[in-house]
Amino acid sequence: MSEKLLATIREKKTPNVKEQTISNNFSATAIAYSKDDSGIDARIVTYHSPKTPISEQYRIIRTNLQRVNPENPPRLIAVSSSIHHEGKSTTATNLAVALAQDLHKNILLADCDLRKPNIHNLLGLRMDGGMSDILMKGVELDAVFKKTRIENLTVLTAGRIPSNPAELLGSHRMRELLSELKNRFDYVILDTPPVLAITDTGILGTLVDGIVIVVQSWRTQREALARTRSLLSNVHANVLGYILASVEHFVPGYLSNYGYHYGYGQYSGYYAHSEEV
Repeated sequence: MSEKLLATIREKKTPNVKEQTISNNFSATAIAYSKDDSGIDARIVTYHSPKTPISEQYRIIRTNLQRVNPENPPRLIAVSSSIHHEGKSTTATNLAVALAQDLHKNILLADCDLRKPNIHNLLGLRMDGGMSDILMKGVELDAVFKKTRIENLTVLTAGRIPSNPAELLGSHRMRELLSELKNRFDYVILDTPPVLAITDTGILGTLVDGIVIVVQSWRTQREALARTRSLLSNVHANVLGYILASVEHFVPGYLSNYGYHYGYGQYSGYYAHSEEV
């Protein structure tokens, strides 16, 4: 299956884009963010402005994912990026909300970034009682599921940050958990760590139906994206496509080749700060 660009997301406060080829077979539109004084983060536009063209782009992503395999579309989907601060958590949350709103299905959004969780921040929820508690303590699912203001959407936050996240995500219990979640929900969206930061996403990539990569213009470098694709290919992960974020002037088939501001040498600093990813 050829990898495709699923959509393009534009955040007005970060105008970026130059050129670097990803795919030549797609159509895409830009997304801008709206504001609201609700407890849910303003970047979750599918909640704040569900009927606008902005939110429509997330529905396009949803539709494109369903077209990957119409007879058996992916239902257990990981969302990741090459490095941090590329918008993977925001994208995962908006996608989950779009699925819940438009398909009227039961959707689970799970935070699998056990080192630097962020889903609870985006949705105004408490982080404690979540994924790590299930994996480490055997807590029942229903005891840690969190409901939101969005109908049909359930959230599984990360829980207490563990000392051995890679071991937990690669455990037999994690495999069982993902199977249970897929049986209970129509769609399961996983927010996972950046591929190049640590091994966690490579582990999860083998357990899901497919993975979506968020790419941010001006930040994602050609070498970083190539290495991400190579690492995921090495573990036989099914890459469903790419989402290009923070685009001001969109040129079909291209993204920035002006490198991101961090460099490979600072991947280890991924968890040193608390900014949104």
